[in-house]
Amino acid sequence: MNIDSGWFVWVVVVITALLGTVFATSKKQEIAGRSKWLLAIPLLAVGIIGAGLQFGFFTDLGFSPLSSGVEPVDTGAVADNVTLEIPTTPSGVSSVCQPGSSVSKTTIKLSAANAVTLAAAGGTHAYKVSGGSVSTVADGGTFDSSPGTTIEYLLMNESNTATYLGKKGSFTVPCSGTYELTQPDAKGFVPGNKIYANGSLTMDLFNRDGNSMAAGVNNQSMTTNDDFKLALRFTAPSEAGFEYGGVVIFEGNATAIDFSKLQLLDSAGNELPSATISSSLKRAGATERALKLWSVPGMISNAEYNYKIRVVAPGNNQPDTGVMSGGFNVSFQPKAPSINDGVFADPAIEDEDNRYNYLYQPTINGYLV
Repeated sequence: MNIDSGWFVWVVVVITALLGTVFATSKKQEIAGRSKWLLAIPLLAVGIIGAGLQFGFFTDLGFSPLSSGVEPVDTGAVADNVTLEIPTTPSGVSSVCQPGSSVSKTTIKLSAANAVTLAAAGGTHAYKVSGGSVSTVADGGTFDSSPGTTIEYLLMNESNTATYLGKKGSFTVPCSGTYELTQPDAKGFVPGNKIYANGSLTMDLFNRDGNSMAAGVNNQSMTTNDDFKLALRFTAPSEAGFEYGGVVIFEGNATAIDFSKLQLLDSAGNELPSATISSSLKRAGATERALKLWSVPGMISNAEYNYKIRVVAPGNNQPDTGVMSGGFNVSFQPKAPSINDGVFADPAIEDEDNRYNYLYQPTINGYLV
């Protein structure tokens, strides 16, 4: 049995208020031997307060209506033939899908496209499902995976050809039935399946007088304790570039240059972060040759990137024009992703076997005289 508590409360409120009104308006000053106000005031107060609660006038004070006035109060009887319908996820459907969804797998398409022309890049792409083993698929090929799983991918499968370098990324398989890489990647670059073509990076190095030092001309004079900066400029190839940047390599005579003070500075005067290279990849040369390397960010599509190389001469030596004594090389090596022992490694200039991920090293030779 259900009693509508809303109506019950209103009946009590109305009866109480009516009794209070009757007593208050009575011509008798005493009722049952007592002052009529001792009876009227409490009854009126109960009626007024009860009505206020029901109308919600006191909710700001933290008091709620004694009843919604609509919902019945269950007195213990159980209604017959009542069934609660709770949506369920079918067997085999991932929990990332909405209740009631019938999607149990998503077909994923891996394809690479030129970031500028949008033409198909071709090639073969590598992928891993939830950290499993490496699999491959041809450009535009598909494979199935369950919604909610993590897919890691490496476009171009670390082939790193003269046309394109690889690109790595990851995503969670959606509950959509089909999925293709179209969103920007984690680094905020172009959509995940767009890759920049390689090209010829233009390098220029200038002496203190602003003259190009390319081809071994316009050598820079240097005396003991000298401290100066050489301007280094990169111009990215047209509609192409190196999305992950690379490493600038300075190689010279450790007795002619103070390598502890050698710096590569950006346009704001901040030194670029240092980098390393395995000994097996160092250029063959005289024993006094030393290296210093810095990481530089991506360089894309005709843009210019300007740096300064700070060179300091030691206080106990005067360089000469010998090929190994006062000569130096400035080169650039691009970064590219690779697969290291089954792991999609972050972009670097070399892999776990100390091999260049992509051998492209434009170089400028200069002399300090």
